[in-house]
Amino acid sequence: MQYKNIRKIYYIIIMSLLFTVLYSLFPNSSFSGWKKESDNDIFTLVDLFHRLFYSVVIQTTLGFSELYPDNLLLRFITMIQALSTIFIIII
Repeated sequence: MQYKNIRKIYYIIIMSLLFTVLYSLFPNSSFSGWKKESDNDIFTLVDLFHRLFYSVVIQTTLGFSELYPDNLLLRFITMIQALSTIFIIII
């Protein structure tokens, strides 16, 4: 029983990192509530941190209202992430 819970934590961490990479494929303009630190379009570590933060917020079902995707595809991916996290926790 204890190993099953540890395995769930590993799955959630891996899933959060995978969704972070998936969110990195979209530009900053696809997300509302994030301000860009610089004017150029170069992807930085700060942008990666924003996407990791967003992924963790979705997986913990906190749902901060200042962060949300403007793109319909991103909203669908966010729903898949939230539902799959709940599915892992239940099983």
